[in-house]
Amino acid sequence: MNSTERRSGLSVLIHSPYPLDKSAPGGVSSYVQELVPHLRDLGCTVTTVAPKVKDANNDAAEYNLGRTMSIEAIGTKLEAGITFNKGLARNILSKVNPDIIIAQQPEMPPNSGHTFISAIPKTETGRRLIPIVGQFHAGRPFGGLDLRTRLLTELAQRLRRPIFKYGVPVGLSATYVGTLRNALDGWLAISHGTENYPKEFAPGNYEVIPNGIDVETFTPEGPKFEEWQKDGRKTIFFAAGRHDKRKGLEYLVKAFIELVKEGNDDIKLKITGEGTETKKIKELIAREGEFDIEFLGLLPREDLARAYRSVDLFVAPSLGGEGFTRVIAEARASGAPVLCTNIDGQTEAIGPDFEPFMAAPADYKDLKKKVKKILNLPEEGLVGLRMRSMEDARRELAWPGIAKRNESYYRRVLSEVGYPPKWETRKTFLTKLIPPLGIIYVSDSAYTIKESA
Repeated sequence: MNSTERRSGLSVLIHSPYPLDKSAPGGVSSYVQELVPHLRDLGCTVTTVAPKVKDANNDAAEYNLGRTMSIEAIGTKLEAGITFNKGLARNILSKVNPDIIIAQQPEMPPNSGHTFISAIPKTETGRRLIPIVGQFHAGRPFGGLDLRTRLLTELAQRLRRPIFKYGVPVGLSATYVGTLRNALDGWLAISHGTENYPKEFAPGNYEVIPNGIDVETFTPEGPKFEEWQKDGRKTIFFAAGRHDKRKGLEYLVKAFIELVKEGNDDIKLKITGEGTETKKIKELIAREGEFDIEFLGLLPREDLARAYRSVDLFVAPSLGGEGFTRVIAEARASGAPVLCTNIDGQTEAIGPDFEPFMAAPADYKDLKKKVKKILNLPEEGLVGLRMRSMEDARRELAWPGIAKRNESYYRRVLSEVGYPPKWETRKTFLTKLIPPLGIIYVSDSAYTIKESA
């Protein structure tokens, strides 16, 4: 292998347990899709692997591994990959021959991250042939883990699989969690709050690199929703892809309704997104009376940026479980005043200027108080806060700089563990004779090193 050629541009493989759906917003999916072009701008060769998207036209992944199933954990409902096809995973690895693998949320159930990592061949010393960085996005959920997640966590700490040699089971593997823990060479977290949560099952020396934001799209310059401003009333804005309980929308609606009942009739509320809590929120509003609250559904990115420019206050009332609340940073970069709850994942996204206005989570009275406080700020003082917050977000969180920090970390890991040799899969007699065995059975020694590193 020509080491100079390989080092001139890293070959990076990014695995996501979530489908990379261009049409559906999602934290990890959006993160990967936005990071990839910036890594390529830096000269990296980037390959993405993820579960299939139902509509192939919306699939952003180069390779598919597994299908999705709906799961509910830490207060949110999402689609995640399930697969036992280690043979396919090994074939993908053989074709790509990456320098390094970035496993997004590798501990995420059901199992696609575990299957993918298990398919990476080992050296004679038992170490995975390709360096692996785990990148973690989830924060600690409000009120602790729910029963379903606790059961999954307990199962993951006990579950083992058979180890095969020449097609014959010769023992049991490390546990699900143990496999992940022992495989990682690097640890990335998108916030300090996120860092503290996975350390319980994936201890390591974490590097914290926050979410990036697209400062070309989310900018104060550009069109607005002029009709929102014609009536002279102030617009409060909530944005989320999914209306999960942990997003805290119920508390914002309660705060808004109470403000109006107290005589603050110069405000209105615009809500984007939809999900499991939407019906419940609409029923709450209907019981209380008629209010100027509009549900906008899912907005395209351009319309979301337009909305940020048009509002008087953006509010993120999440209860917990946030890694780094990117919509806060996007609103700031667009010049909007921001208010959020004081939880991990939001304290780092809010920046220093609006930090004093953070509200207690799950406390609509405190949220109401902070909303009123910001909306009643003198115009001159509010403009100064908006400008400083916008400049800070654009300076610290723009994607080109965040991508460079990620790429520099990949290089640091490679300098510590070494570049992998070039290799290819070698099929054994049994997998040739009975091809279906290759779906689950992939011998850790079933590869050939073609050239030394």
